[in-house]
Amino acid sequence: MYVPRSNRLESASWNFLLISLFAALFHTQTYEIFTVLLAVVLAVTPPVVGIFVRVVSGNRFAALVALLMSALSVNQLYFFYYGFAGQIFCEGCLIIAFILLWKTEDDQKHWSSYALMLGLTICAMLELYQEDVPLFVIPCGVYFVIQLLIAKTPRWRLVCRYALPVGIAFALDPFAFWYGLVWLYGIRAVGGGWPMPRWALPADIVGLMNCYLPGPSERVAAITSIPVACLALWGFLYWRKPRLTLSVTSVALALLLYVYGIRHFSYAYHKLAANLSFLLIGAFATGVARAVKGRAGFLVRRYAAGAALTLLAAGCFLTAIPLIAEMKRAELSVSPDLVELAAIKQLAGNHSIRLVEEKWWQQLWAVYFLDPVPTLPDNPSGYFGIPTGPPASPNVLILVSKSPDASSTKYFSLPQRRVLWQNSTYLLLGPGPQ
Repeated sequence: MYVPRSNRLESASWNFLLISLFAALFHTQTYEIFTVLLAVVLAVTPPVVGIFVRVVSGNRFAALVALLMSALSVNQLYFFYYGFAGQIFCEGCLIIAFILLWKTEDDQKHWSSYALMLGLTICAMLELYQEDVPLFVIPCGVYFVIQLLIAKTPRWRLVCRYALPVGIAFALDPFAFWYGLVWLYGIRAVGGGWPMPRWALPADIVGLMNCYLPGPSERVAAITSIPVACLALWGFLYWRKPRLTLSVTSVALALLLYVYGIRHFSYAYHKLAANLSFLLIGAFATGVARAVKGRAGFLVRRYAAGAALTLLAAGCFLTAIPLIAEMKRAELSVSPDLVELAAIKQLAGNHSIRLVEEKWWQQLWAVYFLDPVPTLPDNPSGYFGIPTGPPASPNVLILVSKSPDASSTKYFSLPQRRVLWQNSTYLLLGPGPQ
């Protein structure tokens, strides 16, 4: 069998796919292993972005710019910080799928040699995060139609070429397609999430501005986005395979406009923009590479490239600093004490549990570890629409922090309450004498 030509950089994409498949199999293990695996996948994503840009643009400097901007991306940091594991795992698989698609179109003589890896990548996306599957399937469908209408290749050969990876994916996991469709249909109108401070613009998507925290106004972001969009458009013009580039970029833009104009849901728009950010980063990096190429004199070219790389790296890093400061302040994390809440299930029996927790992140995870015990948060975060329950009664167990705040102090003074369970952070109060 023909083995596609590769180098050290491209081998990272296969390593990423293996890591993602491992995550799909073992994501139910302990949270320590999962967090480490999540960090590893996050670290591997920037090289995969660099590989993608190298493949689609053929420009090494553009690949270096894209790799650096992805490594310092505030979007990736936000994903990791808030535990968006599905996006982190599947974004790399999505990028790998497009890498394989571009390389297949470059080497059509051996397209069948790429089909197995492409089928495995589709399977990984179906297992990890079904919401990203349409981001690959729809552009492929558009490109397939364009090829049928314009390409000189016989239609039967085109059908066989593009059906083979899908057939391999279906043969490897036939149920994944059905469950994926059911899942996507079930969440088509789900409004989970929280409102973002403002809508992400091109400058936010490439990581030169921060749309997650209050900061520069939307007008400043819009002005900054003008040169970013111009350079990105210029970069798209230099990508290989114009038909494929047109299919992918037009579908991405159409999906963003749909979420922005029709659904008008900022959280879904933000997730979609962040998942597709590698496209805009790649195009912007290609535009930057073209802008610093062709200056008068060798030394000027070299200095221009170094200056551009330094300025972009500094811009991305300075953009991420406020989020890093917020991470230190809020300390969102899944601690061992939260995991230990799973032990309360047997103690609760048929009783409901009133959860007194001010921090919404810890509140969400507490509900998760207490499931399926009915849990009634005092101040629900609203992310999953958890309802509040009736006022505390002797039959309702109360889970409070050992370091009570103003909202939980009142529960310590309730009569006829005793400690049923405790760890270093939480107390479970139940009926009975003190």
